[in-house]
Amino acid sequence: MFTTSFLSVSSNYALYRPKKNVMCLHMLDQASHALGQSVEISVEDSPSGWVRANQKPLVITDLDFEGRFSAALDLYKARGLRSLIVLPMTTGRAQLGTLGFGSAHFTNYDEETLQFLTRVTALVALALENSLTREALSREEDRLASLVEINTKLAALNARAHRGAAGKRSAANSGQDQRVISWRQAQS
Repeated sequence: MFTTSFLSVSSNYALYRPKKNVMCLHMLDQASHALGQSVEISVEDSPSGWVRANQKPLVITDLDFEGRFSAALDLYKARGLRSLIVLPMTTGRAQLGTLGFGSAHFTNYDEETLQFLTRVTALVALALENSLTREALSREEDRLASLVEINTKLAALNARAHRGAAGKRSAANSGQDQRVISWRQAQS
């Protein structure tokens, strides 16, 4: 199954930010707690950007011998990692980003490990998409509640304006009726 070197992993995830065309990288410790602030790395300069663009896993068995992504790989090396695998977090609706696993050892990920990590990444992608959908729904509910509140206030103002105008018309009509009655009495 999994080798001891694989079990001593560090994980990370990167989300794509289209407005800036960057991957927002979040490094996690072994307990999946965030390690410091997220880092924005251009899509072209990161393993995550490559994986997102190509929609296939990237396996780097020795970070020292990878010629691409030097700035991003320096972040992994600073955490003591020697190897890395990055997988696409994609659902049927969206390419969300990537999920990566690193090891402090040189690691050659076998097919069974790759399949397992691919399934884990697919589940994480679904959970992330559900969370993002819930957040969007909550924002829309708040926006709708604000619109309903504004509509209610405008309707109340409109009703008062109509009552005021109707009262003025009624008073004007009442005055006109009084003048007609006075005129008829004068005519008789």
